[in-house]
Amino acid sequence: MKCFECGGEMVKKHDGLVFYKKDKSPVYFENVPLNECVQCGEKYIDGQVTEKIGNILNADKIESERHLVIPIISMAA
Repeated sequence: MKCFECGGEMVKKHDGLVFYKKDKSPVYFENVPLNECVQCGEKYIDGQVTEKIGNILNADKIESERHLVIPIISMAA
């Protein structure tokens, strides 16, 4: 598979990605199967995986055994 952005070679991998619910709250997904361009770094996620992520983000409540706490740093002057 070739990258749609630069034509580089794509490799299959699993990565962690952050997506946002409609209320702008972040949800971290780990081990997301995707293809990544070795040349420009562009990431492509399969339609079935994207649909599953969308269903989770649109759910009223997300069930998770683990939670991530991160610091928030404002760069505003």
